[in-house]
Amino acid sequence: MAANNGFTDLSSIKPFKTAWKIKVKIIHTWKQYNTYTRETIEAILADVSGTLTHATIKKQQLTKFQRLIVHGEWRTIENLQLIRSAGKFRATKHPYKMSIMNSSIISKCPPLSNDFYLDVATFEDILDEDVLNEHILIDVLGQVVNVGEIKTSSQNDKPKKRLEVELRDTSDQRLSCTLWGKFADTMWDACQKLAAGSVVYLLRCAKINTYNGERSVSNAFDMSLLEINLDHPIVGDFIAEYITFLAKQSTERILKKEKDEYINQYPMSTISDLFEATLEGKMLIVCTIYHIDMEFGWYFFMCLKCKQTCYLIPKKENEPVSKTKKRVWYCKTCNQDVNKAVPMYILCLDVMDTTGETKFILFDTNAQKIVNHSITELLEGNFQETFKFLATIATANITEGKESYKVSYVEMGDAITNVDDIEDSEIQPDPKDAISIYQVLN
Repeated sequence: MAANNGFTDLSSIKPFKTAWKIKVKIIHTWKQYNTYTRETIEAILADVSGTLTHATIKKQQLTKFQRLIVHGEWRTIENLQLIRSAGKFRATKHPYKMSIMNSSIISKCPPLSNDFYLDVATFEDILDEDVLNEHILIDVLGQVVNVGEIKTSSQNDKPKKRLEVELRDTSDQRLSCTLWGKFADTMWDACQKLAAGSVVYLLRCAKINTYNGERSVSNAFDMSLLEINLDHPIVGDFIAEYITFLAKQSTERILKKEKDEYINQYPMSTISDLFEATLEGKMLIVCTIYHIDMEFGWYFFMCLKCKQTCYLIPKKENEPVSKTKKRVWYCKTCNQDVNKAVPMYILCLDVMDTTGETKFILFDTNAQKIVNHSITELLEGNFQETFKFLATIATANITEGKESYKVSYVEMGDAITNVDDIEDSEIQPDPKDAISIYQVLN
């Protein structure tokens, strides 16, 4: 049990006794009315470790304690009753809910932290039905991107204003939100003054809803707290992260445009055009893979220093196994042993179109896309798929009649790989040093 000078962390309090002593910050308060307890004051409390719990002050204790329940201030509380937290509107994840008794003692204490103790859920977790419990309220942070019109709908058989807004997170994932009553008015006024794109919204104690398989959030009656453009580091971090995301997206669009322009400068050709070429260059070929040549290995080792092929030095016969001894490679280009090398994919594909057949050699990134098949499919060749390849015509293809071509680009449907720098290098992997699929299986 975590205790400090007689005080217990909220994570450690249990209902087997009432003589608990805690130090907490009042994070959020609201009034609640029902036919059983009538008016109550509800509060969310946090200890210095960030654990949150829900507390209730019933009508009988309001006169005694109401003036001490002040949002944002720290309090010590002694003697409290705990019951199991249940229902469809659980304010926190804490398994127990706190109830203030006549014998409870609430007193002021110096602040221990200025933290808001937010527990913000990601959009990804909210939208995944298997991650978050709909009955536990959450904190939601997002930028408003679309705002509907205020409408009047029925809530609990009473007419109430309703506003639909669309939020986005820092990766531009979208989430629908419905605001009711005063929350709808607050959001509408903010969006009219600031424009939707300038509103960063924090909704504490938001309710997750599921309708027709789609998840959204809404305010949970008066339990929720809506903050617009809150002056808090989490909002500044949100804006900074989103700006970084936009910059990255912009860079990716520019790079894609440049890459498309680079690829499209080469003519669409056929395999027979490759055979008839008299000059070095590149051609775009649309053809079908019908087999993977098993004579070639599946990967080779590249020296990290010179980016050329290196060869794994085998262990000496009867050499004892040592966990501390590092693997060593020999690099012809560096003319020395090296201990830093990385494996790189290499695939030799048999391809065909209506004009002929040939072999394409793919390296690393491009090869990884092709390897996205089962071992059985690769071994037996039980797949025939059509791709667009950017094939390189080398001197050996022209003067020596070599009928295998390096590929520096491959496009498969909507997935486009990056051009591998290795494709246009002079690396010549030795098949004897590559690891074949038979070695992997055996």
